[in-house]
Amino acid sequence: MIYGEERLHFPDNLKPEKKSSKGWIPVFMAVCIVCGVLIIVHVGYAQRIQYNIQCLLPTSNKYIQMGGKVVKGEDIISTVQDAIEANDLVCIEVVTLGGTVAFLHTDRTASEESTATLDLITDRDSPTYVDPVSKFHCSLGSNAAGEVNYICFVQK
Repeated sequence: MIYGEERLHFPDNLKPEKKSSKGWIPVFMAVCIVCGVLIIVHVGYAQRIQYNIQCLLPTSNKYIQMGGKVVKGEDIISTVQDAIEANDLVCIEVVTLGGTVAFLHTDRTASEESTATLDLITDRDSPTYVDPVSKFHCSLGSNAAGEVNYICFVQK
């Protein structure tokens, strides 16, 4: 200490406290990690719930997206094939320039099963052959519960 210079002496209870700015960083990181984990778990859970709901829906609801649209012949062939494999309770009618064929069931009530096979629309020699690149207009019919029970594809 230099002569003439005074030093201030504070009592211990009046000394300014030194605050550490490093203490909030670990707390902030921990909060971010917890929030991230919660978001990831929530998204995974929401996707699982959505998948479970889709599995519980009637199989005929998968046809709703085609209603009122123009579809290609290849879409009709795959739709008929999938419906036959799943044995859906639906009447699929395909109207071509050469005739009409009904698959799975002959009417909307699903009371009478159709004997039509996929060959009727995939065999080039058949009058009801569906060319994979041809265009068809799709219309749907549904029962009182709102389930699609009738699909009609008409060649344009």
